[in-house]
Amino acid sequence: MDKNQTMHEWLNWLTRVRLLFIVLILAVGVVWPQYFPTSSAYRLFLPIIILWITFGILELILVRWMPHATWQGGLHVACDAVMVSGVVYATGLQDSYFNSLYLLVIIVATILFRGALRTCSRAFVLYCWVV
Repeated sequence: MDKNQTMHEWLNWLTRVRLLFIVLILAVGVVWPQYFPTSSAYRLFLPIIILWITFGILELILVRWMPHATWQGGLHVACDAVMVSGVVYATGLQDSYFNSLYLLVIIVATILFRGALRTCSRAFVLYCWVV
C-alpha cells in the first residue's frame, strides 16, 4: 500500500476521533468547575474549545477536498499541539488535568510520521512555554 494512501486513511480516521475527543474534553471542562475551584484563566476554556472544533471541521473538509495532500498530517499535529497548549493554559497550567493530552499528540505523530522524537521535543517546548 502507498504511504500517501495509508496517511490519508489515518487522517480520515483521526479527524473523526479528534472531534469526539474535543466534545469529551468540552463536557469534562464544563462539569469539572462545578465541583472544584478553578483558575481565573478558565474563562478562556470555552473559546479555545470552540476554536479547536472549528479547526477540526476545517481539517475534516480539507481531508475530503484534497485527499492526497502530504502536508495535512503536519497541519493536524501542529494544530493539536497548539490547541492542547491553550487548553492546558486555560485550565490551570501545571495543575491542569489535561496535561496528558500532549501524549495523545505524540502518539498521533508517531502513527502518522514514525518520528516521535521531534514531536515529543516540540510538545515539551510548548508545555514549558505555557507553564
